[in-house]
Amino acid sequence: MTPFSLPDKWLNRVIPWRGWDRPQALKPIERVSARDCFEAQSVEIDKELARSSTTDQVRDSISECDWDIPDLKLALPALLGFSGSVGLLAWTLDTYGTTPAIQAWAQSTHFGSWYRGLTYQPDPAVSWRTAQPELLRQTLATLPESEYRLAVTELRDPAIHPVHAAYIAPTEPDLIDAALSLTPIDHLSFNLLLCTVKTQSQVHELVVNTPTIYTRLSSMPSFATAAVRAGTAVTEAIAAAFKNEADTDGRVELMDLLAHCPTPEAFRQLLGYAGARGGYGAIRSALERHPSVGLPALAHSGTEAAAVELQAYVLTQPEQIATASPALDDATRATIEKITAMQDALPESDSPPTILLNPPWIGRKKSAKPPVFELQAELAVAFHWPPGERERLLARQPTFRFTPQYMPSWQRLAEGGYSDWQMEGALVELSGDDALALVRHWAPTARYWDAGWLPYALARFGVDAYPAAVRALDKSAVAAAYTLIPVRSHEVAPRMAEFLLRRGKLRTVALDWLRCHGLDAVAYLVPAALGKAGARRRGAEAALRRLAADHSRVEIVDRARSYGEEPAAAIAVLLDTEPLTILPARIPALPPWLAPQLLPQVRLSGRQSALPRELVPALITMCQLGDAGAPYPGLETVAVLCDPGSLAQWAWALFQQYRRMDYSSKDVWVLRLQGWLGDDDTVRSLSPLIQAWPGESAHQRAVAGLDVLSDIGTDVALMHLYRISQKVPFKALRAKAADKIEQIADELELTPEQLGDRLVPDFGLSPQGTVTLDFGPRQFIVGFDESLKPYLTDADDKPRKALPKPAATDDPDLAAAATKQFSALKKDVRGAASDQIARLQRAMRYQRRFGAADFRAYFVSHPLVGVLVRRLVWGTYETAEPNSPLLQSFRVAEDNSFADAQDNPFELDENAVVGVAHPAQLSAELLAAWSELFADYELLQPFPQLSRPVYRLTDSEKFTNVLSRFDKLTVPSRVLLGLAKQGWNRDTPADAGVQNSVIQTLPSGAEVSIDLDPGIPVGEPDMLGDQTIQRVWLSSGTYGDIDPVLISEILADLTELERHRS
Repeated sequence: MTPFSLPDKWLNRVIPWRGWDRPQALKPIERVSARDCFEAQSVEIDKELARSSTTDQVRDSISECDWDIPDLKLALPALLGFSGSVGLLAWTLDTYGTTPAIQAWAQSTHFGSWYRGLTYQPDPAVSWRTAQPELLRQTLATLPESEYRLAVTELRDPAIHPVHAAYIAPTEPDLIDAALSLTPIDHLSFNLLLCTVKTQSQVHELVVNTPTIYTRLSSMPSFATAAVRAGTAVTEAIAAAFKNEADTDGRVELMDLLAHCPTPEAFRQLLGYAGARGGYGAIRSALERHPSVGLPALAHSGTEAAAVELQAYVLTQPEQIATASPALDDATRATIEKITAMQDALPESDSPPTILLNPPWIGRKKSAKPPVFELQAELAVAFHWPPGERERLLARQPTFRFTPQYMPSWQRLAEGGYSDWQMEGALVELSGDDALALVRHWAPTARYWDAGWLPYALARFGVDAYPAAVRALDKSAVAAAYTLIPVRSHEVAPRMAEFLLRRGKLRTVALDWLRCHGLDAVAYLVPAALGKAGARRRGAEAALRRLAADHSRVEIVDRARSYGEEPAAAIAVLLDTEPLTILPARIPALPPWLAPQLLPQVRLSGRQSALPRELVPALITMCQLGDAGAPYPGLETVAVLCDPGSLAQWAWALFQQYRRMDYSSKDVWVLRLQGWLGDDDTVRSLSPLIQAWPGESAHQRAVAGLDVLSDIGTDVALMHLYRISQKVPFKALRAKAADKIEQIADELELTPEQLGDRLVPDFGLSPQGTVTLDFGPRQFIVGFDESLKPYLTDADDKPRKALPKPAATDDPDLAAAATKQFSALKKDVRGAASDQIARLQRAMRYQRRFGAADFRAYFVSHPLVGVLVRRLVWGTYETAEPNSPLLQSFRVAEDNSFADAQDNPFELDENAVVGVAHPAQLSAELLAAWSELFADYELLQPFPQLSRPVYRLTDSEKFTNVLSRFDKLTVPSRVLLGLAKQGWNRDTPADAGVQNSVIQTLPSGAEVSIDLDPGIPVGEPDMLGDQTIQRVWLSSGTYGDIDPVLISEILADLTELERHRS
């Protein structure tokens, strides 16, 4: 065990124990007498006593207790357990002494956990409240030896949970061994036992025996204590925490703790966490503290994160490298020398882009003062609703509905004297003059912007709800701006234009507003664009330039003529201004975190020379000058003269520095830059980050990342965007990606699903679904199996386990290109494979239909999707409706022709409606025939289709909305979470963040709900233990209304739960 050298930040978190040699100032504890505690808790205690589950003996003891001299056997323990009061325990210690207090506290642990109240449990429980046992631990640390021994004897009483005993007296090896022998160890016990372990073997035993670990900021004292007691052995516990449930703040702190550990294993762990928030910062800190350990770890890692960090350290810290060099091994020194030698391998160009030699902001002349007009916009408030949006909003239903006699007066509601559910109900239920009076006087509060009922009010009441929306905007633009996207007025337009100058969410709202209103916004913007100097004018000018880029200068000027010829001429001058000269008043300085010397060279077109290093700062400044929607025009001029791949690599290296500094909030331009200069390699690197960011409390960054994918716009970029809209676990990000996809689909006059069909790249495959890798004298063929996993053969069709390394006889350039091609192909297809298999399975489950032409073009003829299509049975249907009858079934043969179950040719009519056949639609004879045919041809299926069990309702179940056969089924929480793969979602969290049901929304809009007890806590799904199904019910109609295919799938999901019965 190697000891840690920890700073005060961590030492002050350590929970003291008997024998620790560091003086520790204990926090003063205010004593609370039994009577005071009882009186403070009396209302809640009365509720618990009224429960039928409360033990009679406990009820009698509490009811009859003299709280000035409480009963130490039952009444006081019940109060200690129910209240969790550390002040009460301190009073007990003072009043009765250590041993009686331990006995009373031990009894308190028999009163269950927080959601079971005063129900006495036969066995002691470990509580999430640790202040009381921590007080006992600190008390024992200061006792005289004789009293300490008496207390330890008491801790060996079976009435005390072994985990508590070990925690309170961690100097007793037998108590620690007894606690560690309890398997499995729950996550509450894990945190307590971390404060007891002292050896590598004890840490290992603790980790191995704890199946689920939840790590929060509140867990840090336990890790700090383990670091002091067990030294570097704690790294195994940290690794286990990262593999389980650790929140973002907890991860950041654990990485900081690791950064103080001077071992290669700690560095290897940190490199594995590099992509997380705080990861790169922790690596840098560790490297600064322990360069002789960290440099070899980075040099031998072979990961991108290690290479990035090692290059940064070598090129920016030459003195530290020189100092550490004698202690380094030969391989590490060689790697460092290679990094130094690789700088600027290409000669610098002697004819670089002129715009970088003389950038427009150098020596610029002061421009003439623009004219100012005092124009009055005599324009009415107008609305533009995207197709279907108003109808969607009006379909919303309040959480609770109530009859008019219970409705609070509209005056009290308008003044803010309401609860959330009352206002929801009022907006929906009120009609006539009362409804109009309410919305006209309504002054929304912050909770209502979050609830999202302002858009409903605007959709229902139109202009009458407009003043309430403006009042909300005045109170908090960030919260309310999005509600006004459908509205244009002389008040809203200049505000939206001003938001163009802001960062983040408000800028996005402004761009959405401009897209929504288009040229109709011009008349509302002209007065501000020609008004007094300031942010409002600059924003309106920017908005008009944006509209001119999307439409035309002539249309903008024509619409400005409604204010007269002079204003129109001024707008023409504004739009004719040379774009390169449109610059901010202050040119941004380079960010302090940016090290230009770490960026790779930018190859110019022709790839024989590079951009001179001294011009890189000017290029970076151009990158900074762009806004949310478009790059600075000079950047486009430079990009044309550079090699696109090299420029994309340069931009990504810039992003890597930005990422290493935990995404400086002032420099979001670095992320936008990826959309302007990035390529498919950028997409492959960025997409996983976008999907992870919401889990790191970075939702807005993830949304900006979606814009980057949209800006790159290649087939690979749109494929990743579509994948995010379908698969990521973060609902809000999925919705934003779906909006992007829907916007693109609308432009192409397609549905999002039809666009998804078209967004599967062909990855350069042949019509047969293969690709040839050319090494010169040798060629290798890549094919794909039923799961789209790649396999290799040589030119003679001989299987190969892996792509060989280039031989001396191979063409080095061709072999290198082929190796890179294969690596990229594996990455791309790995992601696409799961997407396409899931998409086809969803098409079967929800009975999606395709026209014959689309089926041929985007499924049969697609080189990758076709591999899957040829392994499924397809059907033709009477109509495109989900419950439409199956007419015929067929398969797609290897030559893309069609055949029936007898392997006879099948003609697909050009007007046919096609879908993935479900076994519930096939007769027993037809199902047997298809199964035999697929077996004969050795056709393995990408997912169970012909072998899929078919489940049906009983006759009585068809006429009810409750499936009672699954009542009282108990399963682990995580099994229920797995239903998400079949389209089930957890309900909105209720009290204490507990989700009480899992829901499947049907195409009809009805919902199937699985009600649970005790429910699944958000963030800690195992906290309340296994879940018991209370009922499975349908929100409207009966189960017989659901088509046989979907009901079979729902019953299959529920039947699968039975396999995991607890």
